[in-house]
Amino acid sequence: PYRRMEDDGLWILVTRVECTYRRPARYDDRIIVGVRLTELGSRGLAFAYEVVNENRERVADGTSRHVFADTSGKPVRAPSAIIESLERFRRADR
Repeated sequence: PYRRMEDDGLWILVTRVECTYRRPARYDDRIIVGVRLTELGSRGLAFAYEVVNENRERVADGTSRHVFADTSGKPVRAPSAIIESLERFRRADR
């Protein structure tokens, strides 16, 4: 869990976010957010997102980039156990 990583002193900081809005979504609309881990390295990772409505029409899509950091915000290499866990998540998504 992410909380355990933070408790152990490893944070995942957002360094970049991009979003393209394709069609409107209203407050009462049901939406589905899909996420894929697209890049993984010892110092950071990236995700791709797709948001669709109940009719499976794309509402938005985007990406985010992140860096691993210590509690002071200094970039660090993630421990191998974290990388291995994230790699299993990425393989399961394929």
